[in-house]
Order: sequence, then structure tokens, then C-alpha cells
Amino acid sequence: MGLVDHITRCNVKDLSKFLPFYIEQFHVGWIYRKNLMHLDIFSDTFNIYPNFVALNEKLDNFENRSAIFAEICNSLEKKGLIKGWRGENYPVTLGLDHPPLMQIERAAASFFGIRAYGIHLNGYVKHTNGLMMWIAKRSLDKQVAPGKLDNMVAGGQPIGMSLKDNLIKEAREEAALSAHLALLAKPVGLISYLTEYNYGLRHDFLFTYDLELPKDFVPKNNDGEVEEFYLWPVDFIKNKLEETFDFKFNTALVLIDFFIRHGLLDPDEEKNYDTLIRGLRTSF
Repeated sequence: MGLVDHITRCNVKDLSKFLPFYIEQFHVGWIYRKNLMHLDIFSDTFNIYPNFVALNEKLDNFENRSAIFAEICNSLEKKGLIKGWRGENYPVTLGLDHPPLMQIERAAASFFGIRAYGIHLNGYVKHTNGLMMWIAKRSLDKQVAPGKLDNMVAGGQPIGMSLKDNLIKEAREEAALSAHLALLAKPVGLISYLTEYNYGLRHDFLFTYDLELPKDFVPKNNDGEVEEFYLWPVDFIKNKLEETFDFKFNTALVLIDFFIRHGLLDPDEEKNYDTLIRGLRTSF
């Protein structure tokens, strides 16, 4: 295997299995055709056509859309169609620079194929013997990718919170980073992918940050979501990515992006260099 396999596994999709989902004139998501039968009982909410699904135009504002979707998501969760309930809402939007059309339970994002946003922080240390990164091992109790390797800090982007405030919160909870240290992180880009997931579609956008850490800093988890942390040389991490799927699927993309930006991948040696770069932003 190789690095390109991580790109491939985050972009496995056959959109013919899905119908576009519209609110007003906006294409906001994708609904799996086989899930349409579960929406028949919500005929006052969804207008299902041969080639697309549209929200009833009578639901014409953020509040009433959000209220009815809270009921729908609860019903789908009770039927086992939505798993890993979070009790955290995501915006349904065309982008974080657009006003949200409604909000939806985070666990339902892939069922409706809406855009979901998150943050990932690369915590690295410049040692005399080379560049090293702090890597987290996810708790075995995590709903997604339990026990997999992850960035030092990562989390979903809830509605009503700035990226900066979310970064501070997640850094404190996951790695005991002070707000002062977290604010030194540099925003470095946005990664996206579109892939089938649990009879739905993950349409994810990850805001990435780099933070050079003091040599004496040791992360400590505060929220029970991390089993342990490792400080590894970047070459070791790269080899692990080239040989295994030990990392959480989207974390692998964040690390590949880090390697490219820091000149740790040579286009003369990595035959899939151009494919890697294109594959990090496939759903814009």
C-alpha cells in the first residue's frame, strides 16, 4: 500500500445511489435512495421527486426547519437509522461564510449528506534530531474509529462557535493546552472529501492548524477521549501511513497535507505526488 490509499478510502462514492437534497434553491446534501422509504412518513416535510428531494417550502426559516428536523432525527435514531447520537448541532449551510439554513444533530449529518466541518491541529516539536509530532491514540469508547491514531487535537465544528473558540476548547479538553498556547496555532488550510459512510455520505471539510510546541510540553487528556499520546519522528509516522491503516481515515489526509507543506515528500520519489495534492480537496 501507499499514501495514496488513504486518499482513495476517503473518496469512495457512487452518487447514482443518492438523490440531491435541496432547501429552497440550494443543494445542501445527498440522501441515499434506499433511505427514502424511511422519509415517507414525513411527507409534510419532504417532497420526493424522481431526481431530487426538496424540503417543503412552507418550512421557510431557520427556526421551524430546525424544530422539525429535531423531531425527524429523534425518530430516525429510535429506529436505529442514526447511530452515535452526540447531542451537538451542526449548521446546514453552503459554507461557514453563508448563514445557516437550519441546524441538525451531528450524528445525522451523513444520513442527509450535508457538509460537516471540523478542526485538526498538528502539534509538532523541532528536536535537535529532527521534526517530531504528538500523536493521540483515540479512546476505545469513541463512536468513530475507536483505538485509531489521531492528531493531537481534533473535533467537530458546532453551530454558533467560531473556529478559534472551538480550537481553544478542543485543545483544552483533549490535550490540556492553555488558551495562550492554542492561539499560537497557525491556520494552514482546508481539506475536504466526499465518501460513502454507513448508508449515507460524509461531506467533510477540515480546517487545519499547525502549532510548534515547546520541547518540554507533554499533552494530557482531560475529557476521556484519548488513551495516550506518543511523540514520534515524522519519518516513523510517514512509514506507518505508508504501511498501515492505523490512523483514523481523515487524520491520514491531514498528516499527508502536513508532509507536503513541510517539504517532507519529494515529488521525484513519491510517484503519486500530484494525485495526493488533488485528492486532499475533492469535494469543493
